[in-house]
Amino acid sequence: MDATKDRRENMKLGDLVELSAYGNKRQYNDSIKHRDKFGLVVQKGNELLGWWRIRWYPSNRVVNHYRNEVKIVKLKKKP
Repeated sequence: MDATKDRRENMKLGDLVELSAYGNKRQYNDSIKHRDKFGLVVQKGNELLGWWRIRWYPSNRVVNHYRNEVKIVKLKKKP
């Protein structure tokens, strides 16, 4: 199985996310791209449509996104 697809399926409530390359290209996300740095997954949306509700910070806005518009932030481990 593709590692990228595996990460997408494993996204869950409370995950720290940012816009993906695809999400950054969409005009719909321009206000997020220029204002917010990261978001938290607060609700899984419709299974058939595949959207997720994300709370963006620092603006504290809640926006629905398709899964391919966001990616999970990889946290760096301390040595």
